[in-house]
Amino acid sequence: MKHFIHVVNRIMTQLSGVSLGFIMIFILIDIIGRTISKPVFGASELAIFTMIITVYLGLSYCEEKSGHVRVEVLLSHVSPGCKKILNVISYSLVFIMLGVIVFSVGKYAISAYKNNEAIAGPRPLIIYPVIFLMVISCTIYWLQVGLNLIEKFKELFKRN
Repeated sequence: MKHFIHVVNRIMTQLSGVSLGFIMIFILIDIIGRTISKPVFGASELAIFTMIITVYLGLSYCEEKSGHVRVEVLLSHVSPGCKKILNVISYSLVFIMLGVIVFSVGKYAISAYKNNEAIAGPRPLIIYPVIFLMVISCTIYWLQVGLNLIEKFKELFKRN
């Protein structure tokens, strides 16, 4: 499972990098279109959608590499044993909350698909593909947090 998630994280990170290029292309098209008084409707919205996709695709890899910002004021003032316990508690809470988030976003994605939700405009932009990508990314992120939680449990019970 750990190897599978690692491979998926790598693929998602590569896709995140590619989507950064698409953001630049959409913004460039929007700027050029507005400059020549021929705006391309939906170009800025597509850039925003792509930005959301970029962020969500990178979450799991960032968690795998422990790259998220953490406030460690409390952890730096406690014993190593207490630090391990606090890490297990912290990761457990994150795991539970991410499970709730995945469930909620999944329900919303299904609702958006059934109702064919879109951003209004001359060319309505359907939003459920972006939301389904968010669900997939959040699910992989949740699994990565679960793997990290298992590692924290192992550290807690490991003899030094």
